[in-house]
Amino acid sequence: MSKLYEKFKDRELITLKEIKKEFPKINHKATIKYLLKNEKWTLIQKGIYKNNNFYEVNKFILASSLVDDALLGYHAALEVWGVAQSVYNTVHILTAKNQDVKPKTIDGILYQPVKKTIDKGIAKVPMGSHAILCIDQERMVIDCIDKLKYVGGLEEYFKSISSVHYINEKKIIEYLKAYDKISLYHKVGFVLDHFKSQWNLSEYTLKTIENEVSRKKAVLLDSSKKEVSFINKWNLLIPKNFKALVNEY
Repeated sequence: MSKLYEKFKDRELITLKEIKKEFPKINHKATIKYLLKNEKWTLIQKGIYKNNNFYEVNKFILASSLVDDALLGYHAALEVWGVAQSVYNTVHILTAKNQDVKPKTIDGILYQPVKKTIDKGIAKVPMGSHAILCIDQERMVIDCIDKLKYVGGLEEYFKSISSVHYINEKKIIEYLKAYDKISLYHKVGFVLDHFKSQWNLSEYTLKTIENEVSRKKAVLLDSSKKEVSFINKWNLLIPKNFKALVNEY
């Protein structure tokens, strides 16, 4: 069997970029053609191959290979960090190339490009014989409350992050400053206040965030909810049935 096959036999997914890096002098086309013909590999899309030693390719490993600067976010991050309440068939890929990358469906999974925002809060997560880039848990708390449509709604969000055991307060403040988006102080402040005992958060952190809350106009936490209640501390409108949504009575 070829050196190329032996090199990547323990990897679910192989890219042409990796092949060229490891074997710059071999005839790539001929070797890949041989492996495809002999059903050792399967073509997923141009330049990306599945190793048939594996029954299927992990959706997060595949997502990370579809775009050069791929960063997994939103519900995919909840799943990667093992806190998601549900398994989704959509993987959101944060990328600066979102205008050039089209959504694609592979084996029933939709891979959806989304515009990459800040360059902070990125973690390298081991996954099998691969390593993927995913937003860290602090940024996950922020990003997901900001774009609930990419998470599955408020109920999925709160039930999922209730499984998070620890939050780095300094990172939260750092990422909020990087976003420089007033509405996030309203929303994230409310979330941190809700979980302050579980995450052992300091009053200093909560006060720091509260000081950035605008009093000009209340922010709506979830636009899909018509009946709301007002939280004065965070100048925030939350669903009237919030406690029922998050199973708190």
